Amino acid sequence: MGELIRSVRPSDLVRLGLVGGLAAPNQAITLDRLGWPLTKASPRRALWQDGGIARSGHCLRVLVEDGSPVGLAHGRMRSGRQAWEVRHLHLKPEAQGSASGLLEELSTAAGRCGASRVFLRLSADGMLGASAHRSGFVPAFRETLMYRDEPWGAAEGGRVHGLHPRQAGDDFDLFRLFLACAPAQARSVCGLTLEEWRDSLERPGRPGSEWVFRPMQGSAHAEGKLAAPGWLQTWQRHGTGYLQLLVDPGGSQTDSLIFHALDCLIGKSPVIALVPDFQEAVRSALQRHGFKPVEEYQLFVKSLASRVREVGFVPARV
Repeated sequence: MGELIRSVRPSDLVRLGLVGGLAAPNQAITLDRLGWPLTKASPRRALWQDGGIARSGHCLRVLVEDGSPVGLAHGRMRSGRQAWEVRHLHLKPEAQGSASGLLEELSTAAGRCGASRVFLRLSADGMLGASAHRSGFVPAFRETLMYRDEPWGAAEGGRVHGLHPRQAGDDFDLFRLFLACAPAQARSVCGLTLEEWRDSLERPGRPGSEWVFRPMQGSAHAEGKLAAPGWLQTWQRHGTGYLQLLVDPGGSQTDSLIFHALDCLIGKSPVIALVPDFQEAVRSALQRHGFKPVEEYQLFVKSLASRVREVGFVPARV
């Protein structure tokens, strides 16, 4: 049997998109289609709604065996040209062993578009982790999907003093917050510079609200070194509420920020939060407020450029 990995052709739009020639679930998880239970996005969505065959910031590769499509991968840019993510990864059971080749071809295509890193999120107990590793993806950190099915009925949290809507000028302080929270491996693969970190931010896919916690001068929370020790995001999709929270491990405003998020999502059910493993305080606080862990994910990153291990001086070219 012969296998071929190639770009998507117009004829594939009919074969895959209309007649359903590739009946295989999507095994890649992205923030904008996160849910519980996870929706089973089809190859048709990858072709018609998300990517198409000629769209800036997107690339697709199809795996063909004996003339029939058995796999499809769709990659897209995150928040900037340096960082891409695998949004769709469909493979028939008999083609699971070819996942590494398909991911390799997709990464190469993303690199030609300017990507220096490609992100891939998989179920922690899935079967494709080894294939991802063979194609150059390395584990960055694990994440827990937290789920609250009981709607938040009334505003109970009260006003959080020092919480302001996010502005463009907050980026540097939020980057410093990320560096203070994340372990070395996560910092290395997600962004060692402000530009890298900004490009790697995920897009929730729906308009939402973002707040930055800046303690007032003279308060007990202003004694730390971080100018912005808390960052909160909320958004809604099809009646489901979502929240993302990044807080200084030594901070004491985690519960208040969660209350504020739930106040913004009153009546939404369920409410979902994706928590990285280095934010254990956030996970514990969410559990105190009715959230339960329902799924574990592993975030992988593939570097397409050589990276220095430490900063140093080099001779200037004049």
